[in-house]
Amino acid sequence: MTLHIVPRLAALAGGLLMATIPAHAGLLNNIGKTKASTPVVIEPGTDLAARAADMTLVQKPEKIAGHTKYALTGFTVEFQIMARDSDVQFGSTKSSNVKLHMEGVSQADMQAITDQVYAHFLGQMKAQGIELVLPADLAGNPDWESIAKMGKGPSYEMTGENDKLLMLAPTGRTLIYPHPDEQAARLGWGVSGLRGLAQGTLPQAEIKLAKSLGVPLMKVHYVVKFGGASALVTGGTTKQTAKVGGLILGDGQSALSIRTEKDSPLPAMSTREGGMEDGDAFVRLKTSIASPVEILAGEMRKTNAASNAAGNAMAMLTGAGGMATEWTAPLDPAKYAEFANGSLNAVTDLLAAQLKATAQQR
Repeated sequence: MTLHIVPRLAALAGGLLMATIPAHAGLLNNIGKTKASTPVVIEPGTDLAARAADMTLVQKPEKIAGHTKYALTGFTVEFQIMARDSDVQFGSTKSSNVKLHMEGVSQADMQAITDQVYAHFLGQMKAQGIELVLPADLAGNPDWESIAKMGKGPSYEMTGENDKLLMLAPTGRTLIYPHPDEQAARLGWGVSGLRGLAQGTLPQAEIKLAKSLGVPLMKVHYVVKFGGASALVTGGTTKQTAKVGGLILGDGQSALSIRTEKDSPLPAMSTREGGMEDGDAFVRLKTSIASPVEILAGEMRKTNAASNAAGNAMAMLTGAGGMATEWTAPLDPAKYAEFANGSLNAVTDLLAAQLKATAQQR
């Protein structure tokens, strides 16, 4: 079996392009200020190692070359639980605002996915000859303890600029959250108090631990987001459509973040000024992986219909304001888990293969 490139987002169950608005890009480009690449569908039997160089990106490979041992200080799977999309009709003041809520997949379901993916990650790294030092191995290490105290617990819910996210660590572990500079850039936030709070904390502690252990640190961050949502206003009437599909988001978001002892210890006010990121070397997924099957358990349905109708009626009468609508996506937990497990495992295989190949470059 081979890996098939989907030629257009419209071909996906979760992708949606509407010709009524020129250059409309839908949820994929708006959520998290992310320009999603053309997704690929990975079929069973695909030789992922052979495609690793095409589907991943290594930043600062010279810092990883020769390293086959890392301290695994963080492992996070980020699930999108609410999405928002907004578009302005070309040549019109009317706009649409869509919220898409997920239903049917519980936090327990997402925790089970996280645990399965973590187990696969550990096994695949071992198979590639990568040795991992785990938190249990660091018990009593004061440099590690200072990092562990910055953890946010086993789960953390966060509202970004255009969506709501639930981040989970494997059972028994805590979230070692990405550095605010990295998170602000990824979610499209401006300068925030969070950034200033961690300027001299987490990155500096990671550099110190890397020096004391004599090995780089690794944090894993995977992102699972919806495939598409949109509602459009055309000619004074409302044309509302919503779709959803599974999508593992690449474009730099799903990645291995590596902190070496050679990282600069001097913070700056922003990444644009050379400030700290979530690592000084990265192995990133550079393409998005889409679901080849429908993950809905039933029809999409509108919610908050009465309040939406009142606001939309006023917008149509006055020609101003926004056309708002909310949708609920009833997801099939079994199909969602099958897609998420399979796709995230494929991400692990790609990143692990690329990490091994980079380690062999001396």
